[in-house]
Amino acid sequence: MGNHKNNKLWFTSFIGFFYQLGISCNLDKEKAILTVNYKLLKLPTLAANGDSVAHYNLAMYYMNGTPGVQKDKKKAFDLLLTTSKEGNNDARYYLAICYMEGMGTRKDEKKAFNWYFESAYNGCHALAQSRLGYCY
Repeated sequence: MGNHKNNKLWFTSFIGFFYQLGISCNLDKEKAILTVNYKLLKLPTLAANGDSVAHYNLAMYYMNGTPGVQKDKKKAFDLLLTTSKEGNNDARYYLAICYMEGMGTRKDEKKAFNWYFESAYNGCHALAQSRLGYCY
């Protein structure tokens, strides 16, 4: 598992997860945190270069907070808006939640409905479909 730095960034997440739970390796919380921090160092660069998945992942770190990233709902909202416009359906779903609950922006149920619709229609996102039904 030592060569994860040469692989894609998403793979790094799995390595950290394995270390955290001791899957096919010794349980090592410190290595798990170091692996996540490695990923965090790369995300801003990738996001700045227009990587939609990096925008989304960085938004989730800001939304939830994690070691090395302080919660910032406004930054999370801004990143979700950017990647939603790029076509990321998971981001569209979470952007709708931001609008529905007023996280990082003012509450706007009409915009929430529109983003739930975008996510449900374009990506068949089951959670978005469910929330869309709730809106009716």
